[in-house]
Amino acid sequence: MIKHWVNGQPSDSLPVEDRGLQYGDGFFTTMAVRNGKIQNLDYHQIRISHGLRLLNFSVDVAKIWQFTEQKATSLNDGGLKLTITRGVGGRGYQSPEHPSPNWIISSFALPPIYKEWQEVGVRLALAKTRLAVGNVFSHLKTLNRIEQVALKQELTKDNDELLVLDYLGNVSEAITANVFWRKGKKIYTPELKLAGVFGTQRSYLIEKLQHREFADFELNIDNYPLAHIQNSDEIWLTNSLLPIVPVRQFESKTYQDFSFTQRLLGDLGY
Repeated sequence: MIKHWVNGQPSDSLPVEDRGLQYGDGFFTTMAVRNGKIQNLDYHQIRISHGLRLLNFSVDVAKIWQFTEQKATSLNDGGLKLTITRGVGGRGYQSPEHPSPNWIISSFALPPIYKEWQEVGVRLALAKTRLAVGNVFSHLKTLNRIEQVALKQELTKDNDELLVLDYLGNVSEAITANVFWRKGKKIYTPELKLAGVFGTQRSYLIEKLQHREFADFELNIDNYPLAHIQNSDEIWLTNSLLPIVPVRQFESKTYQDFSFTQRLLGDLGY
C-alpha cells in the first residue's frame, strides 16, 4: 500500500491550484530503502539541493530530510519518493514573489519483478521517440515527464525497457534507468551533456568504478552513437530502485555474458 504525507502530515491531496499540477513547477527524487536506511542518500541530497537552486525554491531542507529518514526507518525495506512543488500562487507562468513550497513523501513496496530481472536480465528494444536536447532542466527530474510517459506508451509486452537516443542520435538512457555497457576491459556510459537524467545510482556507480578494486577496467564517459552499444559484450541498466540489472537481449542480439554485472552486484552488496 502506498502512503503519502504532505508537509509532514498524513494526506493524499493537494490544492488544484498547486503549481506542480498546473505547470509541472517542481521536481522529485525516488529512493530505495534497505534495512531502514536510504541508499545513496548523499546523492539524493545533492539532487534536491541542485533542484532547489535551479528552480529558486526555498524550503527547510533539514526538516524534510529528518522526516524522510524517519519514514525510512519505519519502512525498513521499500521505496520513498520526495516531491517538492512551488506551491500555490503567482499568475500564469509568473511565480509568486514569496512562494510557499509543498513537499510530499510517498512510501511504497518495491516491485517483486526487480529481483527477477537481476537474476535473468531484461529485454531491451530501441525507442522510436527521441529526447529533446539542450534543455537546462533535462538532467533534473522535473514534474513534467511527458517524454517518459510517451515512451512508456511505446513499450510493448515483448520488451521490458527501451533504449532512448537524443535527437542527434547519441545513446542517452532507458525510459526509467541509465545505461552502461562493456566491450572487453572498457566500460562505457553516456555523458548526458545534451539530454538524459543524472541518476543517483549512475553517479554512485561512476564513483565506484573509479576505485582501485575496478582498476582492471577502464571507465569512459562520452557521447556514443547507437552502433557503439550494438557492438558491446555486455549491457546493464541502473536506477535507484533496481539498482543494477543485466540486459539479456537488445533488439535481435542476445547476451549470455553477465560476468561484470554479477561482479558489480556482488562487490556492491546487492
